[in-house]
Amino acid sequence: MNTKELELFISKLEGSENFEEAYFGIFQYGGASEESFLKVNKEGLEVLAIQLLKARLDFENNEKETIGFEKDLMDDMSNTYIDYIECISKTKSEIEFDSDSFVYKSTLRDKFFELGCLGLIIIGALIFISGVSTIIKWLF
Repeated sequence: MNTKELELFISKLEGSENFEEAYFGIFQYGGASEESFLKVNKEGLEVLAIQLLKARLDFENNEKETIGFEKDLMDDMSNTYIDYIECISKTKSEIEFDSDSFVYKSTLRDKFFELGCLGLIIIGALIFISGVSTIIKWLF
């Protein structure tokens, strides 16, 4: 779509927009963020589409690198909120993720926790062996 077509399409959508009835929320049904779903009504989809198309138009015009997201659209009870849209010029195949930003770095507290767990396992094993040897001595 070119810019004029996009602007025309956005204005048509905005003409039919009923913002007061729009509902949009991101919720989790499990324990992690990958177990999420959208709860949205028809008006919410239209408002979301308008916001995304406006972001695309702003990006095409090189006006902004980040575009704010309409907070009034999001349900207050959502588990996840969208604050802004970050626009990038690269294609999916061109994006190289910085592996350091996605790798969890162990802290000193984590290391002490691991040592504590290992210590408890060793103590438990020693107590178990001592108990088994005591029972065998009683029997024989």
